Amino acid sequence: MPKPNKIILLTVIMVIVLSAGSLVSCTKTTTTATATGPGGGSLVRTDSIITGQIKAIKNMTTGYPWEIDVMVTNSQNVGDLPNPTIDKVGQAVPFYTDESTKALQVGQTITAHVKLTGDVEVGTHLYIYNIQ
Repeated sequence: MPKPNKIILLTVIMVIVLSAGSLVSCTKTTTTATATGPGGGSLVRTDSIITGQIKAIKNMTTGYPWEIDVMVTNSQNVGDLPNPTIDKVGQAVPFYTDESTKALQVGQTITAHVKLTGDVEVGTHLYIYNIQ
């Protein structure tokens, strides 16, 4: 018969192994929101093409490196995907990106894709990409 110390040690080892197994099975998975732009845990695949005038370009300290505020003048659907900006026409909207903003200027009119990214835990935001 094993000694009580061995039983306690075996019990502790079993708890550690079981805990590690449940941590592995609880890992978060994400899905790609669209074929281009960064991946993300988007709840629904979305995409749109907007035209608008840049109102501000801000360097962010967390999350994406840039926030670009755009007065949206037009929003187009992309295929049959839901359009996350259809209700933003006529509004100045903050969009987030990791694309270079060196060639962009306040007052410039741009055309770009926008999709909804994020997840339930972190929240969602509008990601702008393919900025022209």
